[in-house]
Amino acid sequence: MHIELNLGFWSQCEHHLLPFHGTVHVGYIYPKGIHDPLPKPLLQSIVHFFGFKLQVQERLTRQIAETVSSLLGEDVMVVVEADHTCMISRGIEKFGSNTATVAVLGRFSTDPSARAKFFEGIPKGSGGR
Repeated sequence: MHIELNLGFWSQCEHHLLPFHGTVHVGYIYPKGIHDPLPKPLLQSIVHFFGFKLQVQERLTRQIAETVSSLLGEDVMVVVEADHTCMISRGIEKFGSNTATVAVLGRFSTDPSARAKFFEGIPKGSGGR
């Protein structure tokens, strides 16, 4: 398994037209015959591509996972942690809190130990910063 942590992003909420930003963590299990990880700049480009448009966090998470999956096969997991200006300004979230979304594909959706190993690799309190 390879884990790429803390890929930063900015996006804009399609419902409220206010920014949200945070970090993306991508984990994947190497398919047979591939032993080199995807270059971090490629993963960052995928994150930026989907982030630079009107977006919702759940869709952003899924789009990143599906794109990485199309490059490597289906065993991909993505966690997006973000601070939402729209939620803070409306009083739904307190300043400094964040929202996390998860997309799991392939083995990550059926293997609890693979999911656990991925979650253990994410530093506690990374929370969009």
